[in-house]
Amino acid sequence: MRLVLDSTVMVNFAVVRCTDWLQAIWPERLVTTEDAWAELQAGIRLGRLPDADWSWLTVLQLTEAERNLQNQLVPPLDRGEAACLALAYSRGYALLTDDRVARREARRLGVPVSGTIGVLKYLVDEGHVPLDQADTALQQMIAFGYYAPIRSLRELR
Repeated sequence: MRLVLDSTVMVNFAVVRCTDWLQAIWPERLVTTEDAWAELQAGIRLGRLPDADWSWLTVLQLTEAERNLQNQLVPPLDRGEAACLALAYSRGYALLTDDRVARREARRLGVPVSGTIGVLKYLVDEGHVPLDQADTALQQMIAFGYYAPIRSLRELR
């Protein structure tokens, strides 16, 4: 199954300079939308985010039907989140987002959803990243402004 990256998850891995972790585990499964990509690029242009190598990430265009669904989801979602959810819903993909409202809407639509914590847990559980290293990244994400429901991945064990 493909996984649609919302800008919230992309930002978290970009700020800790760990986008390579995503590439290492799901290089062909991860996609994003033009709207979410534009949000990420705006953050880089404004100097709020470090530039990272995202050349491996596929950026998809929405179909007309997906655009219509996106428009129905705005508000409560912003354009990027709505685009990612519309894409995931229409194509049977899962959504990776940390936005609470987007997660609620995904569940309402029956779209499988996870986020930064789920990705970090997967990285640790599958042996791609040591627990201490993932926890350090989580702490750095939190310091940057990410609201995490946990302070350590150890809480999930």
